[in-house]
Amino acid sequence: MKKLSTKHKIALVEIVIVILLAVWIFSPKSFQSAMGYDFDPAQVTAVTAVLSGDQEIHVDLDEADPAIGELMTLLESSRYRPQGDGGQPQEQGLDYRVTLFLRQESKVYTITFSGGDQMDFRGSGEEGIRAFRPTEGLPLQQEVLDLLLDQAHVAE
Repeated sequence: MKKLSTKHKIALVEIVIVILLAVWIFSPKSFQSAMGYDFDPAQVTAVTAVLSGDQEIHVDLDEADPAIGELMTLLESSRYRPQGDGGQPQEQGLDYRVTLFLRQESKVYTITFSGGDQMDFRGSGEEGIRAFRPTEGLPLQQEVLDLLLDQAHVAE
């Protein structure tokens, strides 16, 4: 068997590094990782949801509301595959476009979705929007919307 030259060994190591980096970048992330390194779901103190459709519905949840825990559990139940830059027009697979504002003390994190195959995430103080595809897809988005609509009806 012929031995590899030093140049070929270096090229092989570089290829392995690129493959490992690509796997790490494009592997599904936890909800906390998708939101940003400083996000902690247990520290969410308030949630404001804006449901935009035929009518606009606002849902406000404070830290005493058990629905915040249910919402965080739903969002944490999925993994999120990076899709690149967000903010692109999305197909409308739900009756409403959902925008969630998650508050942690002075920080506000935003999630937007409308039933397409991606959800847009913006960390607190971040300029850019990151797009993720939840592994649970549309059923996850529908469950979140249903929870929020239930809370809107309770508030009426």
